[in-house]
Amino acid sequence: MSLLAVHISDGILSPVWLGGGMLLGAVLVFLAAYRLPEDMIPRVGLLTAAFFVSSLIHVKIPGTSVHLLLNGVVGLMLGRRAALAIFLGLVAQFVLIQHGGITSIGVNVCVLSLPAMLAGAVFPWLSRRESLETGFGRWMLASLAAFGFLFLACASVEMIWSRDWEHLRVFDWEWLAGGAVIAAIIGASERKLEPLPGFPLGLLVGVGVALLTVAGNFAALLFGAGEDFRTLAAAVLIAHIPVIGVEGLIVGFTVSFLLRVQPEMIRAHSPESRGT
Repeated sequence: MSLLAVHISDGILSPVWLGGGMLLGAVLVFLAAYRLPEDMIPRVGLLTAAFFVSSLIHVKIPGTSVHLLLNGVVGLMLGRRAALAIFLGLVAQFVLIQHGGITSIGVNVCVLSLPAMLAGAVFPWLSRRESLETGFGRWMLASLAAFGFLFLACASVEMIWSRDWEHLRVFDWEWLAGGAVIAAIIGASERKLEPLPGFPLGLLVGVGVALLTVAGNFAALLFGAGEDFRTLAAAVLIAHIPVIGVEGLIVGFTVSFLLRVQPEMIRAHSPESRGT
């Protein structure tokens, strides 16, 4: 059941993928550690610990369990430095709880760090868009998050049961339209869950980062491990459907809280600080 984890173990990927992952992962970690300001070292340490502890928090699903990722929170608070915290966390996970692998650590760093770094780069810009704080803007953000979640859930289930991956029904306009309607209804109820500013944006970022992370792991298994791991790659998607939803809620509440008390921690400006 450990094969269902996002962190790929040793002995699964081809040497080409392992070597390429090591090279790109080393570049990401070097850029993250290069000229690291002293005042950021405690933050990197704190988020490394949080990232490690998240691997001990499991979400139970029938037959197995999967753990939280929290790379979205790491990316929001560290930006391009996220790769350093994620690398250190992956090393600790392997050494202390035998989770992941050594030869595959480069691929795992890339899979977890690239979506986190993207979130750190995009969030400050999105948080300054006043149109996203309106009722329509909040509804749009929550609906996009719900649509991404529903699309992956349907696609992963269909991949398991269908032998024709090239003609999945989730890409038909009827399925897309139906998913959009359901997502719009879910988005309309977002304010009842958390009416404060920042939550829908954090929800979208959390779901988006988790989706990209799971998709990256899926691609690595599908193209780097060969046809024998095709079903397993789809099973990983299904196993992490609840994780994606939980990650979105965690990041949403985290962003909402930090925008009120210490917005500089997520490298953004709260609505109240604009124009000051």
